[in-house]
Amino acid sequence: MIKTTIVEGEFPYRIEIDGLLGAADTPAQAALTALRVGGKVPRSCNSQEAAAHIFWHYEVNPEWVRLIHILEQNTFEGD
Repeated sequence: MIKTTIVEGEFPYRIEIDGLLGAADTPAQAALTALRVGGKVPRSCNSQEAAAHIFWHYEVNPEWVRLIHILEQNTFEGD
């Protein structure tokens, strides 16, 4: 499950992806942080490469489609 929030202050974009937590200055960076820490994508990839990795390596479901949207569009909108 993916949960997103926006808070005031440092690292305002927060995301939880299946128990993995990420926070950053942009939605895509927050998602990428959580995915890297959890070992879901290679540490060296950027957000576009992470979206491609998810597309090719994980079974399609609504949550992964939402995650790819966040990584590619850099927004939590449309959640």
